[in-house]
Amino acid sequence: MAIRTKGNVFLEMDTASSGGPTFTKVPGVFSNDGGGTTNERIDTTDFDTVGNSREYIGGLSEEQPLSFELHYQPGNTLQEAIRAANAAGTSKTFRLVFGDATETSETYTFSALVSSYGMPRGPIEGKLSVPFELQPTAAGVWADAA
Repeated sequence: MAIRTKGNVFLEMDTASSGGPTFTKVPGVFSNDGGGTTNERIDTTDFDTVGNSREYIGGLSEEQPLSFELHYQPGNTLQEAIRAANAAGTSKTFRLVFGDATETSETYTFSALVSSYGMPRGPIEGKLSVPFELQPTAAGVWADAA
């Protein structure tokens, strides 16, 4: 069974200044793309390799960047914190929530650098939006939502 995107995908940021995490929903996010993990291949081909082929073993994995777009809300503290993290080059903790209270939900928690934060943009008859990208700094953690 498929799960609708609207109302079932949320980006949250840890807003706690000390102690355990306090995740707060980033307002206005309407698009997400990317993410996932890729593994490098290490060539182990040698003179004993059978036929005209190569042999490989798995190498280290790398987290891929996640791209988002949000409705620009001037003065919103979370949107400003994301922009400030981009300017400072500091890592923040984020959590993606997939599903809602009526579905089986999962979360993906990860630390990331805000590798880009765009200028507000939009058409003449439309809304202002801001694209931004998160580059994970280490492997994220999947969990069932409580």
